[in-house]
Amino acid sequence: MKLPINPGPGALHFLREVAIVILGVLIALVAGEVANDFRERERANEIKVSMDKELESYVDVLALRVRANGCIVAKLDAIDAVLARSGAKGPWKDVGRAPYFFTGHGAWNSEASDLLSKHLGADKLLIYSLLYNSMIQFDGLAQREQDQWTVLQSLRRQDEPITGERRWRLVEASASARNTGRLLEAIAEGNLEFAKTLGVKPANELSKLDLKSRPICQPLEKAG
Repeated sequence: MKLPINPGPGALHFLREVAIVILGVLIALVAGEVANDFRERERANEIKVSMDKELESYVDVLALRVRANGCIVAKLDAIDAVLARSGAKGPWKDVGRAPYFFTGHGAWNSEASDLLSKHLGADKLLIYSLLYNSMIQFDGLAQREQDQWTVLQSLRRQDEPITGERRWRLVEASASARNTGRLLEAIAEGNLEFAKTLGVKPANELSKLDLKSRPICQPLEKAG
């Protein structure tokens, strides 16, 4: 039995129907991928906008820290000079404390990491990751620094000579505040450079803060 060399009209019609169905499926798949990619890009952009907004506030805090560093170091130098004098007696005014502001960091999560890696690239993802991880570290160090400056505030309230255990407690608090301040300054300077590569600028909400009029930037003097 010989098979027909040329398919008949019915076979051609069947093949056309199959081809149309396959083509339709392929078009639907491609359209679905395009739509999904568009939604992912939109979501990635929304996350990026949220992160940039948080980073703008963070960069603002970093810029303030850099501005305040000279006053902080000078005040710790003055406190150390007082503590170095045997039996120095207070109280002292304008002890001050390092400025403290915190920022939110809720925009960064596992979804953000996956989407940014896919749609912004590994290099930008790395910088965002570094900034957000250091943001948490910076906030933790800044809180610790506030505890150290709280100990130093006792110089404002007590007029007995600074001797014995109290003196050593103040010496330790001053040394800890100095070391913590160095870490915070290093983080601030490094992260300001990282933020520039992302085009993130300070929110400028703290740029108008007059540090010179604050106790931390005033000379340490005996009260009264």
